[in-house]
Amino acid sequence: MAESPVLLPSLKFHDLVFGHVLGTGAFSTVKYARRIKKDRTRSNWPEYAVKIVSTQKIEELGYEKSINREIATLCTLSHPSIARLISSFRFKDGAYLVLEYASGGDLHTLLKKNGSLDEISTKFVCGEVLVALGSIHDAGFVFGDLKPENILITESGHIKITDFGGCRPVTKAAKEMIKKSGKNIIQQLRDGDWRENKNKLEDKLDIDACDEGKEEEEEEDDDKRIEGTTAYLPPEVVAGGVPTTAADVWAFGCVLYQCLSGRPPILEENETLTMRKIVTFDLTANDSENGSEEDAFFASSSISSFSTFGPESRALIRRLLSRNPNDRPSVPMVTEDSFFSGMDVYGLHRKAAHPLDVGSVAPVADARWSRRQFSSIWAPQPQSYHIDPLDTSNVVSSNGVIDNRPIMEGDEIEVLFLTTNKLSVLNKISEL
Repeated sequence: MAESPVLLPSLKFHDLVFGHVLGTGAFSTVKYARRIKKDRTRSNWPEYAVKIVSTQKIEELGYEKSINREIATLCTLSHPSIARLISSFRFKDGAYLVLEYASGGDLHTLLKKNGSLDEISTKFVCGEVLVALGSIHDAGFVFGDLKPENILITESGHIKITDFGGCRPVTKAAKEMIKKSGKNIIQQLRDGDWRENKNKLEDKLDIDACDEGKEEEEEEDDDKRIEGTTAYLPPEVVAGGVPTTAADVWAFGCVLYQCLSGRPPILEENETLTMRKIVTFDLTANDSENGSEEDAFFASSSISSFSTFGPESRALIRRLLSRNPNDRPSVPMVTEDSFFSGMDVYGLHRKAAHPLDVGSVAPVADARWSRRQFSSIWAPQPQSYHIDPLDTSNVVSSNGVIDNRPIMEGDEIEVLFLTTNKLSVLNKISEL
């Protein structure tokens, strides 16, 4: 059984030695770091992943609410299969979030290298992911951005999910909990500079992110932004719906399919085609000439349905990727599915990890499948959609020009996804 992480509420910037960059985002960078331990050799210093958020950048872009919510959510959730927030502090112009580090990399990298996983390995990985999702749902949240890039593999071989930027409270209790954390968590973080704190030990603003913040009397407005990754979004969200736990279940179905086949279930040449495919996706459709949509879906030209998908996995994926969100099973229902028969998914983290063995599908040199899928942010939330391949930076509405140029994450930017809200104003959705 993996040990619970040691929380470090008094950690300072100078207690850490930083290494290579693990990832970059629109307003943050994640770096590898070790905590200095004078009684140990350097190779035995504890390892962490430190997310450094540019406070200036999020202020310029108006993303303070999103980051405050992410920090508050991380402080709320606790599970062996979730990358925990170990510490947090301010230093110069950045907010530092110290998270658990997973030395085994992420599931996307593993699938890119090996092609696919065999069924037993898939059950182990997806079983631990499923339980983590269940703990998030039980706490009253929707994860919102489940994908192989956000599924980490620890040194012991267990699974942890990470990146809670898209996580949102959906129950009244969870919303109240986030509200109670306060609106200005970043500004209230304790100072991570040991020289400053020598003279500020009693500073009331010098608090840890997971301390109880000042509850604001007025209701905090939702910023209406939705974060997710196109290839893993369900039809109702692409069409403008609010993400629910059923959206997480759809994304879980995509991950299950990808573990066995080595590729996402829906991924076309560009974002526009992917979105069109998602909103028209229906495994129950039947073409008298070409056969059922399901048969074609599980018998792609690049995979073998006989060696890749057994009857149990095929049946479960069909339920998970139901077009109607009301037809998708809940997480507890999935844990009882015949695909996981004989496996205690809730006890997986207490046992030795199962070796992740290569499946029947070899690596495929296809840029669509092997490239990392970046998250997107929708602002404001769409009410209905249409897709336009125009490559413009601004969208003109009857009310004038709306500047919605994209906030970039990584190197990729595709075509535009135009949405129409209730006021008939076109707004751009672009890959982050």
